[in-house]
Amino acid sequence: MSQAKSVDADVIENLKSLGGMELLAELHTVFISTSEALIADLHKALAAGDALGVQEKAHSLKSSSGNMGALQLSQICMQLEKMGQTKDLSQAKDLAQKLDVEFKQVSLELRQIVAAQ
Repeated sequence: MSQAKSVDADVIENLKSLGGMELLAELHTVFISTSEALIADLHKALAAGDALGVQEKAHSLKSSSGNMGALQLSQICMQLEKMGQTKDLSQAKDLAQKLDVEFKQVSLELRQIVAAQ
């Protein structure tokens, strides 16, 4: 299976080496719930044309995504963060849709990783 993964296996292995599957399962739960709230808030900020809100939510999500090995999701967040910084949200709606799709994939992969252990 040569399909690209949304979650970096090396990051997951590093997390497991730090605290085992219990830690990974707990981090997964916190990451998903926190990310869902951040994404909802990001969409609200985007709908309101709130560039600072987009920047702040994208920044928070960028960091946590990277820490969980969701590197593509983190990259999307970095782009949204930059759009917020420059106050140019003209392409942000399309990018936010990509973020939604990627987050669903990350959620699925993390759930499978935790369930398989």
